[in-house]
Amino acid sequence: MALPHQILGINYHYCAPAKSDWAGLKGVTPELFERHLATLDTKFVPFSLAELPKSNKGVTTNSLGCLITFDDGIKGIVEYALPILERYRFPVIIFCCAIPYTEGRVLNVQKTHLLQGRWGWDDFRAKFMSALA
Repeated sequence: MALPHQILGINYHYCAPAKSDWAGLKGVTPELFERHLATLDTKFVPFSLAELPKSNKGVTTNSLGCLITFDDGIKGIVEYALPILERYRFPVIIFCCAIPYTEGRVLNVQKTHLLQGRWGWDDFRAKFMSALA
């Protein structure tokens, strides 16, 4: 494979329908994610971590590469994002936190995101600052 001279890295957190506990929390809806990939597919070469060159000597084209990652690997990534990634043939790196699976508990960052989703950012911030006081 010809290696691109520049690589755009895009990180997502969640992919969930608009009416879900995770909607809008540093994430995208499946429809928006598909629009992202459709646009990326016209301008970038999908790129996987395994293809990253060890040095710039491997650069052989003027194309632009795109590397997609997800953090906080929850099931929405598999349910909603993975089918879209497969349709567009985009490789993905998923950083999956083990604690929810090994210890059966929600990560603190996910608890925070869920509260922000339920209360909205302004109310969450006010309650958080009040608790700190």
